[in-house]
Amino acid sequence: MQFDAGDNPKSQSSLYPARPSVAADSAHPTWVRAISKAADVLLSNPYVEVMDNGDALIVSESSGQIYLINGRCEGEVGKPCKGYQFNHGICYHRALKRLATSFPHER
Repeated sequence: MQFDAGDNPKSQSSLYPARPSVAADSAHPTWVRAISKAADVLLSNPYVEVMDNGDALIVSESSGQIYLINGRCEGEVGKPCKGYQFNHGICYHRALKRLATSFPHER
C-alpha cells in the first residue's frame, strides 16, 4: 500500500513546515522580563541619563545604587549587578539602556 503525502499528517507537515514564530525563537524569557521592567522604570524613574558616548547612568530608586551601563552593567564598586552576574549578562539595566538609546525622548 502506498501513502500519499495527504494521508499522513506527519509527512504533510514535513513537506510544508509551519513558519516558526520569530518571537518564540528570539525572545528569551529572561530578556522579556528585563525589557518589561526596563520599560516601567524608564517611564517612572527620572534618574536615567544617556551620555553623549552612548553609555547610560541609572540611579536605582529603591537602593540609590548608581549603575553604569556600557555593554556591561557595573555598580558603584565596579561589580556587575546581580541580574548581570546570575542571568548570563541579562539585566533590566542593559535593557533600559537599549530602550533609552533606541527611543530618545525629552523628559
